[in-house]
Amino acid sequence: MAVSAADKKKLGKWIKQSREKKQPHLSQRQLALAVDITNASLSSIESGVIFPSEEVFLKLLEKLQPPPELREKMLALFASAKGTPPPDINAELSRKPKLWGLIRQLIAVDPSEEQVTQIEQLICAGTASGGNKNDIKRTF
Repeated sequence: MAVSAADKKKLGKWIKQSREKKQPHLSQRQLALAVDITNASLSSIESGVIFPSEEVFLKLLEKLQPPPELREKMLALFASAKGTPPPDINAELSRKPKLWGLIRQLIAVDPSEEQVTQIEQLICAGTASGGNKNDIKRTF
């Protein structure tokens, strides 16, 4: 899927703003070195000439640590522009193949919006209180 010029510019602008607001301040050169790309490549990303690969984008996010709201916008834009799930989710799926089965189960069940909300609430509650995965299975 071809990435639009507008999406390249928007993501590049957000990356540049995040770099410039980073404390301590990061120069383009410092950030490029930190994520293992050339200064010219970072300049092209920030100016919207090129769109970063998923790997480079995740490295940029890790190094820049943008505020949560901006991070979500950046991830959503990247996913939309590429026509893929967000790269942070792809990375987690690559690291944890056990999640594949859970996702397949969800797809097979085709949960309603209400069930998805219940699952979300159980996950949030489980994270806070150490709940277990059987709570999620009972939702179905």
